[in-house]
Amino acid sequence: MHARITVHPRLPNQAIAQGLAQAKVFFFPSQYEGFGIALAEAMACSCAAVTTPTGFGAELKHGQEVIRCEFNDAAAMTAAIMELLDNEAWRCRIARQGWQRVQSLRWHTSVAKLDTLYRQWVADHQSTLFSYSGV
Repeated sequence: MHARITVHPRLPNQAIAQGLAQAKVFFFPSQYEGFGIALAEAMACSCAAVTTPTGFGAELKHGQEVIRCEFNDAAAMTAAIMELLDNEAWRCRIARQGWQRVQSLRWHTSVAKLDTLYRQWVADHQSTLFSYSGV
């Protein structure tokens, strides 16, 4: 398996996009990830992804949009990667469904959702303040 892995220490954005476009599998074994933008970007480039249940990876459908393995389960991670590399039909199905899943992820949509959430928090906070002050 080692001969099929390439590790790049640091690359410019264009080189990352080119590399992802050529990759078949994206392995993202994160212990903690607030969202997982790298995972979403790889899926947008049609990589079949293997990840852990954290951040964005926890929201994805295992066996459909991604292959999710438990933290530190190296045997399951290895098996998932090998299966995806050896089973083109399954890899393509995971990659296609993953690609479809990330198509709705757009900055303007995310910003609008965050704005709505913040406005609701402010409204809730103001409501609580006014109810305590007797107003």
